[in-house]
Amino acid sequence: ILTFNIIVMLYQLTLIDLRRPENVSVDSLNTRYVLRWDWPHETAANQTVTFTAQYLRNEKYWTSVCVNVLEHRCDFTGAIHYKISFLLRVWANTSQQSSGWVQISFCPDEHGELSNKKTHNKKFKIN
Repeated sequence: ILTFNIIVMLYQLTLIDLRRPENVSVDSLNTRYVLRWDWPHETAANQTVTFTAQYLRNEKYWTSVCVNVLEHRCDFTGAIHYKISFLLRVWANTSQQSSGWVQISFCPDEHGELSNKKTHNKKFKIN
């Protein structure tokens, strides 16, 4: 039984030792909201890293917007309402490992940018 418990513990450790995404931020212009992140970490040659991004509204349930995507971005435009605050989060995973979540707060009304005749983006970033 002791050997079995050690094997289970080692298996659980390998599931969560993937590094987290970095430099998570929201690109916001008008009512377009794109969560972006960097992945500067090395992984084994046979491992594909994918990302899952979610949002939380009203402290109830996390809702997935992008699941197991290869890109380092997720478009939340259709999911986010302009006047409500949200928590956004992203994690990395492979077939054998996963990272912890990286979470940021975002309120389009406070952090968003409305365009005038010139096009410009405002990046909202929390480290």
